[in-house]
Amino acid sequence: MKMLESNLISEIEDTYILDFGTFYFCTHYIVSEVNEGVTFSWKNAEKIMELGYAHYGKDVKISYISNRINSYAVVPQDWLKLFRGHETVQAVAVITYNKSALTNIMMEKLFFLSQTLRQFESLETAAAWITKNRPAIRSKTYDR
Repeated sequence: MKMLESNLISEIEDTYILDFGTFYFCTHYIVSEVNEGVTFSWKNAEKIMELGYAHYGKDVKISYISNRINSYAVVPQDWLKLFRGHETVQAVAVITYNKSALTNIMMEKLFFLSQTLRQFESLETAAAWITKNRPAIRSKTYDR
């Protein structure tokens, strides 16, 4: 289910449509919907981080929901760069919709601490996990 078709639409603060996907910035997390056939790399992650800094501020801990509605590739070594070089990402939730995506997430888990990356079957459950178990990205009184 796409973010705009979910009951989380009221959570969206800003939407960024880039050449490699659409990214929804919410109070507690960022939701990505990467385009079909993209190889999501460090270069793409840097663009999202820059947008995150501009949106939330520099001293934030971001939770990221990967809504895998399309088939695309992730460069696992680049995820290691993100987690080792930056303390910005606190949690990653991945929503999978088919068996091949589930297989990919099992391989990606080898690159993460188990509490940092979790797999879900719906946006709502992923968002509920992040909202309940992770602090908000920023306080609601923060002025952008």
